[in-house]
Amino acid sequence: HYPLVKELSLKELSSTKSFHKTSWLNKQRSLMKKDVRPNECQYCWSLEDNNQHSPRQKWLDLMGQNSEVSDFKLGLNLKRVEVSFSSQCQMKCSYCNAHTSSSIAKEQERFGPYFFEKQRIIKKVDYESYFWPWLEKHYNSLEQIRVTGGEPLIGGQLSRLVSLINKRSHADLNLSINSNLSLPKKIIGDFVHEMNHLIHEKKLKSFTVFTSLDAWGEQGEYIRSGLNLKLWIENVKLILDRSYADVVVTCTFSVLSIESLDTFLEEISKLNDSGRLKLTFSKLQYPRYMAIDYAGLPIKSLFAQKLKGISLEEKFNIYLKELNSFYEMTSSKNNKTFWQCCLRLFINEYDKRKGTSFESVFPMLNSLLPSFIVKYGKVLNLFKYFRIEKIWP
Repeated sequence: HYPLVKELSLKELSSTKSFHKTSWLNKQRSLMKKDVRPNECQYCWSLEDNNQHSPRQKWLDLMGQNSEVSDFKLGLNLKRVEVSFSSQCQMKCSYCNAHTSSSIAKEQERFGPYFFEKQRIIKKVDYESYFWPWLEKHYNSLEQIRVTGGEPLIGGQLSRLVSLINKRSHADLNLSINSNLSLPKKIIGDFVHEMNHLIHEKKLKSFTVFTSLDAWGEQGEYIRSGLNLKLWIENVKLILDRSYADVVVTCTFSVLSIESLDTFLEEISKLNDSGRLKLTFSKLQYPRYMAIDYAGLPIKSLFAQKLKGISLEEKFNIYLKELNSFYEMTSSKNNKTFWQCCLRLFINEYDKRKGTSFESVFPMLNSLLPSFIVKYGKVLNLFKYFRIEKIWP
């Protein structure tokens, strides 16, 4: 999910009958074989330039390749597929967008886009008529299918995939889903029961649930609007208790993750009695004003304070290298007239739309951000002055 969304040509799909052999993708592969860095892969390049193991390198490790320059043929068949069937989602996370969440799309119909966004026209493209025949054809060669969203468990297309798994029987296939786990326990329980049955019948090798949480308590619920943390905890425990599945908690680390970081790590560790709960971090890229890259000196100092406390707990050592690298990437420039001003503007509008209070939920961060409100026109003029075109891609 790190590269930006790329719209596929239906004309090319109809001729190649493939989602991963397009002329554009083949061009990017050719560039990488020549040690040229495609812009779409900037997330990984930035991590590697800061001596961090990037998702690109992790995939190379997983595929058993010893060289950073992959020796693949451009006609290679996929082993792993990640697919989103729908943007249907009951949540409105602060860093998400109308393209990914139907709830945000509905909210924007009422309020319009935020000041930094253009109103996006969401095209409905008929990829499904190409995807299902493709999946039927390549099903037995796949090792992993990962379903993202929206929220997969409230759309109907996941059921179609499960029916295919039940019909085709692929004992070496691993299924993963991304779920916000803020759904009734019956929905989660029924899904777990269905997966257990498929594994027992040797129609599926394993299943994994990926779920996101970026801070603890009210702060976590603020960032991911619509999250019910108590229900989320109950559903995590349900999956771990009633199945052999792994649960992977992904923290999309932003400025808003810093204040409760110590509590977050402590509470996540309490949930891992089974040893099958894993915690991963990814650095938020967009929107830029929420990214730690542009946090400023006061917030970086708060980050340092949190890291100092965490380093005293031996059980958190496995996370320290990555968190310390995030700290090194955090800007210490005190540019309150731009990025922090944008964050404050966003927070004010976000609170109006959601009926929330950043001041009461994030007292420490609130005290570190500029309290003044700049008119929209002035901020837009700052954009032109600094020639900054992208808050969102």
